[in-house]
Amino acid sequence: MDKLILPEKNTEDAVTSDKNQKARRFSLMDDMVSKFIFNDPADPWTPLGFLQAMRLEYPMSDIQLHSREMIARFPADKTIRYDVHGIINNTLLFDMEFQRYGNARDQERRIAYYLTRLFNAQELRGKSFDQLKPAWLILVADWPDDDVPFEQSLTNILHLSILNVGRCFLFENKPVGKLTVRERWALVFQYVGDPAKKELIHQIIDRDKNCERAVLKMATWSSEVLAYIQETREIGLELEMNQWKCDMRKEALAEGRLIKLIGSVMKKAKKGLSAIEIADDLDEDGELIRCILTIIRNHPDWSIKQITAQVLKTWKIDISPEYIYSD
Repeated sequence: MDKLILPEKNTEDAVTSDKNQKARRFSLMDDMVSKFIFNDPADPWTPLGFLQAMRLEYPMSDIQLHSREMIARFPADKTIRYDVHGIINNTLLFDMEFQRYGNARDQERRIAYYLTRLFNAQELRGKSFDQLKPAWLILVADWPDDDVPFEQSLTNILHLSILNVGRCFLFENKPVGKLTVRERWALVFQYVGDPAKKELIHQIIDRDKNCERAVLKMATWSSEVLAYIQETREIGLELEMNQWKCDMRKEALAEGRLIKLIGSVMKKAKKGLSAIEIADDLDEDGELIRCILTIIRNHPDWSIKQITAQVLKTWKIDISPEYIYSD
């Protein structure tokens, strides 16, 4: 096979699989890229090849991709937007999720929630429980510090597979011919955008047609697709930045409100008022007032700023609009 010009991690200039086509550089661990690779209704073979590699003992011949949006059935439901979601052989529900950051411990509840929602979303009216299809969650994660198992059969009908590409350093120097099919996929996810690993990726895709299909799709994307991915990524980053700024503003306002409260508590404490009296007078939570008074008594030489910092460490301050803007 001729050498492909592989996509690279940074997004500065373009690599080309065609002289007239410029392509921004992306990583397969970028969740937007992965969704385009594996959630293409016109190409069921790429997700099917990857899923078969993740569960070799389960023969797969057919895959149907479903809408990524999970409809909330109850007012209190948390809505879900799956990365890649569908059914295999018309018998096994699956959800593929791509997690670039974080760690296994922080993701435990999210994994359980997604998997159980996938299973519980089935229509049960007119059916018995034994007619419910099993559910399978596949998590592709980049957790370099977590040695998590690949497989966890939670029950006979709930299954979890984790491909932790952050542990690729354990097998990246193995001869390509001795790599397992999962190890090949992990290396492709982790290194397809790394110029230093081009030769390794070429050796893998020469041996593995399913890996080749995914890499080839990245290398031959149209400029429209690349522009859309880049635009969506930038919008997502802008939304995250706006949310961060909003959170920081709320925290700053809450801190200012707390500084004012501590000043009032200090003045009333000097007049000999008790915690209960101060709380009643200021219409504040009694436990919060006691916390402030304890810090003041233990550190009589501290400034209001120092006391505020300690209160924020030891007391969960409500930063709702009512707290921030109350008189």
